[in-house]
Amino acid sequence: MGIARSKTPEELWGFFMAYLCYDLPMFETVKAYDDGTIFKQEAIEHYFLDYHQNPTSEILFITFEGLFPKMDLEPWQRWPWGARFLIQEGHSVLGIKTTHSCWYRNKALHQALESQELKDILAQHKRVIFYGESMGGYAALAFSSIHKGSEVLCFGPQTSLDENITPWDDRYTKYGRTADWSGPFADAAKELQQNKRTYVVYDPFCPYDSKHIARLPQDQVTLLKAPFLDHEVAAYISGFQLLKPCVHHLLDNSLEEWFPKAIRIRKTANVYLSNVYYNLAKRAFKKGDLDLAIDHATKALEENIKNIRAVNFAKQLIQKKQSGI
Repeated sequence: MGIARSKTPEELWGFFMAYLCYDLPMFETVKAYDDGTIFKQEAIEHYFLDYHQNPTSEILFITFEGLFPKMDLEPWQRWPWGARFLIQEGHSVLGIKTTHSCWYRNKALHQALESQELKDILAQHKRVIFYGESMGGYAALAFSSIHKGSEVLCFGPQTSLDENITPWDDRYTKYGRTADWSGPFADAAKELQQNKRTYVVYDPFCPYDSKHIARLPQDQVTLLKAPFLDHEVAAYISGFQLLKPCVHHLLDNSLEEWFPKAIRIRKTANVYLSNVYYNLAKRAFKKGDLDLAIDHATKALEENIKNIRAVNFAKQLIQKKQSGI
C-alpha cells in the first residue's frame, strides 16, 4: 500500500477553485413561514427565491414583489407577494423577494432564472403563471420569456425604466432609474412573443402607466381596465376583495369576461370619486373655466385628501386665481 503524498499548493488551489465554480443544486435550504408552511430557499445577491412545491399541483405561480413590500419580518422570513393565498389554494409557488429595490436588474438573478435547474422545475408543471404588481409587474412581463407558453397576470406594470427607452417616466429616479439596464430583460415589451396569455390590469387615466401599456404589443396582451384607480390598482382591487377572484377566473379562463363587471364596485370608493373629480378639473381648466376647475379640484380633495396629483393641481389653480391669470 503506497503512502499518500501531500498535495502541492498549486493542486490545493486548483481544488479550491473547482469548488467555487461547482454548480451547486438550487433550493437545498429548507425553512418555514410563520404558520409552519415549509419551503425551500435560494439566497443570491439582493434576492431570496422561495420555492414551495405541491407535488399534486400542475400549476406553478412565479410571483414578484412591488417596490415597497411589507417589512414586518426579515426578508428571508416574509411571505412572497400573493404566496400565502396561492399555497392555501394548493398551487406550487416560486416567490422572488428583494432586499434591494433595483427593479430585478441583477445578473445573479437573471442567471438563476435562466438556469437549467429552474427550467427543469418549470417543465414539471402544465401551467406556469407569472404574477406581480408595479415593479413586480414589470418582472412578471419581462421574465415570462424564460418559459415557452407562460401566462401572465400583472397590475400597473412598467415596461422598462431604461432612460433611453422610457425617458418620460420620472417617478422612480431614486430606485429603478439608477439600476443597471444593460443586459437581458431590459424591455418587457419585447419578452411576450411566446406567451400563451398575458393579462394586464391598469388605469387608462394614469398617464405614466398608459404610456407603458401602449408600448406592449397589443395583439399579444389582454388589457383589463380599472379607470380612476391610479397606479395603486392592485392595492385597491385587493381592498375590494377582487384579487383572489382574479386568480380564480384566470385559472378557469374567464377573467376577460368577468373583470369588467366586477370592477364596477370601484365606483363606491373615495379614491375613484377623487380621481374622477381631478380629471374633471383638468378638463374644465383646458376649456378655460378656472372656477369650475377649482370646484372640481376641491371635491377631489374632499373625497381623498391624499390625492397628490389633485393637491398639486389645486395649488396651481389657486395661484392662477390669485394672480389673475
